[in-house]
Amino acid sequence: MNIFLLGATGQTGSIFMKMAKETVITKMTEIIIKSMNENHISRIVTISTAGIHDEFSFVMNFIVKSFLKHAIHDHRLAADAIISSGLEYTIARPLALTKGPLTEVYRKTPKGVPRGGKEISRQDLAHFLLSVIENDEFKNETVGLAY
Repeated sequence: MNIFLLGATGQTGSIFMKMAKETVITKMTEIIIKSMNENHISRIVTISTAGIHDEFSFVMNFIVKSFLKHAIHDHRLAADAIISSGLEYTIARPLALTKGPLTEVYRKTPKGVPRGGKEISRQDLAHFLLSVIENDEFKNETVGLAY
């Protein structure tokens, strides 16, 4: 099984992305896709962000985009590159990440975000990613995650 797991859940990266006006994630993703194709790796599992599909309410979309306009745009372009690449993919779209414990109890939704959900711990996000790989789930889907 050849799978590439891409993502980081560190706070430094998220702070940088709030300020970045470049498409750093998109450029990186395009390089990774090219390398995966050259090396015959067919599946990518990655972390993006909630909001890339305008899945929030009108008011929440406005608020999120006011503060994270460039980051959301960059994540959306990267997701579009993955989706159109021909690779098998799973893109996790967590809401706010916390330092909470591993619970293994969270909601997943391929469309939108879990209703009323606001956050998920980094440990539960990691649990989801490993579960996707181990159980071969959510192929060619982007998945909203929250409690």
